[in-house]
Order: sequence, then C-alpha cells, then structure tokens
Amino acid sequence: AMQRGGVFYGIKGNNVKEVLEDMVRVVTLPENLDRNMLLELLLEREKLASTGIGEGIAIPHPRTMPEGILKLPIISTCFLEKEVDYNAIDAKPVFVLFMMISPSIKVHLEMLSRLSFCLRDRDFIRFLRKSPGEDDLLKRVKVMEERLKPASTTEP
Repeated sequence: AMQRGGVFYGIKGNNVKEVLEDMVRVVTLPENLDRNMLLELLLEREKLASTGIGEGIAIPHPRTMPEGILKLPIISTCFLEKEVDYNAIDAKPVFVLFMMISPSIKVHLEMLSRLSFCLRDRDFIRFLRKSPGEDDLLKRVKVMEERLKPASTTEP
C-alpha cells in the first residue's frame, strides 16, 4: 500500500486544511477517485477528531470510501515543508502525514494496525524526522513488517 501511495516531500500549508489540500493535489490516486470528494471526506473526518496521533505524525483518512472506487489500499507518505499545528493528541506539531485510503473497513483496520506497529518504534520516528528517501523508507518498513510474521493476507 505504501509503495502504491508513494512518498511526497514539501507539502505546503499553515494549517490542517491547507496541508490536506496540497497533499490531495499532489498524491497519486486512481483515475476514478475524485480529488475534491477525497478532500471533503478527509476534512469531514478531521471535524470528528484530529487524526494527529502524536510525535509529529498524522494519519488522515476518510471514515469510509464510496464502494467500488478502490480495489487496493493506498498509504501516501507526505512530509510537510514545515511543521503544522494539527490539534494532535499530544499537542505537538505534525511533520509527516500518512494518508490512508482503503476499499473496506476490514482492510482499513488491518492497515492501521500495521502502520501503528511501525509508528510505536522510537527509532522509526527518528528516522522519519530525517525525511528519508522513498527507497530507504520502504526498505525500513519492510524490515519492520518482517517482525509481524506470520504474514497477514494484506500486502503492505
């Protein structure tokens, strides 16, 4: 999912809405996924509660995706140009977004669980703060996922 979603740098904005707008503008999405609709779904989700999970990380995601739009999950890793107040649970400004969109709630929960496993690792968070290149990031995640064996049915 991370490979499909890609890694993006220099996402601009001074607040949650602006960084989400810039992120949705630049990320790779399936052709049938309307960017404006995705932005509305992300903003709607942020109104319920911030997706800022702490340590400078946010996981913006829609509550649900309209059926049939996505076949496979996507996680886009987006490093911000500058840290932004994201109303995170620990009040720390956010430096990286992991935008997660999934074809079903079951897949969403599994992806969230696997991503959370990586994000509990302090060394991984320090690694993220260096805005690593896409290859280095994907290799690091793959190594961490090896610790999650037995492998689940959903790809990373």
